[in-house]
Amino acid sequence: MVTTLDKLNEYLSSIVLNLNACYPSLEGLPPYDPEFVSTETSMWWAGKELPDGSHLRNIIGKNEKTKIVVRLQPTKMGPPEREARIDSETYKAMLAYYHKKQKEEKEFEEDDDDSYLNSEWANPLSLQKQLHGNLGNIRWKP
Repeated sequence: MVTTLDKLNEYLSSIVLNLNACYPSLEGLPPYDPEFVSTETSMWWAGKELPDGSHLRNIIGKNEKTKIVVRLQPTKMGPPEREARIDSETYKAMLAYYHKKQKEEKEFEEDDDDSYLNSEWANPLSLQKQLHGNLGNIRWKP
């Protein structure tokens, strides 16, 4: 049996591929492997990285009803980016609402029409006059 250099390289690459499939620690783990994910990620909560060996009850407390949201982040990336407290659509709606309110307040400040103050319905004594009648006509001397 005669083997050529190309045949030897093909056999060698086949052996290397099979060894990497059986023993992935020899080369490096593929990014989809769960072992790779667990070794290359860190858990973050409240802006702090949670240590690998500690229990959550040591960090949060013993209250079993506590719910937390833990973020997974690659170890080399540092802390995860903070989420916006409100989404962009809600933010735009809030800005439009406050702009409208501000515009209405400005219009009310510019409107100096005080003619309604002299009308009958704006008189603070009108209710008293309706109940007791017009008491301004009564005169008496002690």
